[in-house]
Amino acid sequence: MGSGPSDMGDIVYEMYGAAMNPERYQGLVDAWEALLPQSGELSKLNLDAAAAARHVEQALRILEGDAPFPDLEGLFAVYDHLPAFLFGADGALVRMNASASNAFVSTQKVRTAGDVQAVMGEASSLLSRSIPIRVEDGVEYRFIIYYDTGAVSSTAGRIAEAFELTHAEREVLALTLQGLSRKELAQKRKVSPETVKKQVERIFSKTGTQSQLELTLMSSSMYRDAEERGGHPTALSCAAVYTPYFADERHFEHEGRTITYRVFGAEAGRPVLAFHGTYGFCQWPEEAEAACLKRGYRVIVPIRPGYGNTSHAAGRGQALASIFADMDLILDREAVDQLHLLSMENDSFLAFKYAAQRPDRIQMILAFAGMLPMSQDEQYQRMDKWHRFVQGTARYTPALIPLVVKAGFRFAAKVGRQEFVKQVYGSSAPDLAVIDDPKLFEAIMAGTRVALSPKHLAHKAFAAELVAFAGAEWVEDVRACEGVFPVHFINGATDPIAPPATLATFEEDFPWIQFECHEDAGQFVFFTHWHRFFELLDG
Repeated sequence: MGSGPSDMGDIVYEMYGAAMNPERYQGLVDAWEALLPQSGELSKLNLDAAAAARHVEQALRILEGDAPFPDLEGLFAVYDHLPAFLFGADGALVRMNASASNAFVSTQKVRTAGDVQAVMGEASSLLSRSIPIRVEDGVEYRFIIYYDTGAVSSTAGRIAEAFELTHAEREVLALTLQGLSRKELAQKRKVSPETVKKQVERIFSKTGTQSQLELTLMSSSMYRDAEERGGHPTALSCAAVYTPYFADERHFEHEGRTITYRVFGAEAGRPVLAFHGTYGFCQWPEEAEAACLKRGYRVIVPIRPGYGNTSHAAGRGQALASIFADMDLILDREAVDQLHLLSMENDSFLAFKYAAQRPDRIQMILAFAGMLPMSQDEQYQRMDKWHRFVQGTARYTPALIPLVVKAGFRFAAKVGRQEFVKQVYGSSAPDLAVIDDPKLFEAIMAGTRVALSPKHLAHKAFAAELVAFAGAEWVEDVRACEGVFPVHFINGATDPIAPPATLATFEEDFPWIQFECHEDAGQFVFFTHWHRFFELLDG
């Protein structure tokens, strides 16, 4: 069928549906799939790009007001005037607000709850409050707020004076603003819970609030007003702190941007530049990383602009230039002249383009689940539905990509990364086996935190890279590498993006590239066949 007005209407309807409710993202996938011509020729799509762009802009505004982890975002919003921290189940620091950052000197390494307690405990006037919250895949996090008792008491006094609260009501208010429950208030003040209930209800009535949340919001406003007038100097006044995603993460500042990367393996070993893929696979299986140390390889993983702690590119349309500039800076900083390139999935695109620019630096390209330039509708038709939707949108209806990617990230945050990955890679039995393997899936989940986690969503960087991959003409970049250094592709037969028939077209177009296809692997071929990395490089 053609892409007439009714088809466009279905797309628009599902766009707004996905923006308002991330769980409806599947409907957007199905609506786009239904928009395809009966011939299957994606290139014949005639979606009104201008109209689509207008609707995308409106839908994105809806998404801007919808946080991926609403409970978490709500807590940070309510307590943005106080030092607030989020810790994982293992005690590792996940995120903190600006008020928390100001509590540490720039040289202080803060990675765990213990580190925070050691610093915050220096101020005797501070009390902490811990709130359990489940925000991702059913895992319990701890949200901890620190209160300056003197400042909170003073704020409670101002509210009590303004609304003519009694002395007892002021005391209850001060404890309430410290986050104590009614049961804890009763125990603290040695009165019955019923007495506390009546006092709290009178406070609500006098202040015109209807909940402890509204009361907290009122107090936070007054707290901030006082700080702006210099009425409540902070107990600790220091510079912001850097919070890494990985224990071996390195970072530096360049022209106002923060650039980050991982280094693991043998410090003086043979260097390998590893591309982390659009999903941010920054961590390898534990055995693979240990093998790098044993076999004498030093693996450098640049965390690209917009992922993790690396700042976004300076301007629109500068994604590739910024990626490559960052890589050069990192390699110069690590004193690396020549190295091997290892890429995952679409990142073979970046590997070839970088190698074409800097052939003097490259010794070999190893592309796991690698891709090559696609110019045929059939190559998109062979993809699994989810991947055809994202890749095809980037290629044929790029006006939709900002919404498609952002809504997709929100959908993943809503249903949990494990469930999302199962839906996207469910057509590949080997990929599902990887997901069900605790050690392998742990490496995937730990590495991809730079793309999707309570701390950060990398949807803007993901979208920019996807459009560059789908729309850029990079055939000449691939051909420029012929005869200069070896190129080896390691793919899986159940890959939902590049199945064997598509790999066959790649071999026809680029016969000088060495291809191998494993029947027992899919898109996650690296996580099951990483030993090929060492066999090919050592061979």
